[in-house]
Amino acid sequence: MRTRNITVAKLRREYWDRIQQGGKRFEIRNEPISDMSTMIVFEDADTGEHLGNARVLERHRFGPDATPWSWALLAQLGDMTVDELWELFPRVSPLDVFYVYRVEPVDDDGFFTSLIAAR
Repeated sequence: MRTRNITVAKLRREYWDRIQQGGKRFEIRNEPISDMSTMIVFEDADTGEHLGNARVLERHRFGPDATPWSWALLAQLGDMTVDELWELFPRVSPLDVFYVYRVEPVDDDGFFTSLIAAR
């Protein structure tokens, strides 16, 4: 579901915990989020439970006609191992595109304040 400023994304709970603690600063996706999205609302990939919110600070595109990527580079950005990446994206080739979003966690009050200010 996408609205004007929000993207809802599924995420493993342990990855959200890393974002919340400041260790995982980049979210890696194999599909882009809307350029108008300023916030990501994360849901647990297994349960659908709301995990938290993050502000999108920067967007980077990695792929054959953009910045080249490697498994090691994406793993380092995503604060995960190469094996975890392979598990998340099992059917990816070096010709595929990845979208990397630098994010920071935002509590519910900050989330709503940012959305109201963006209008």
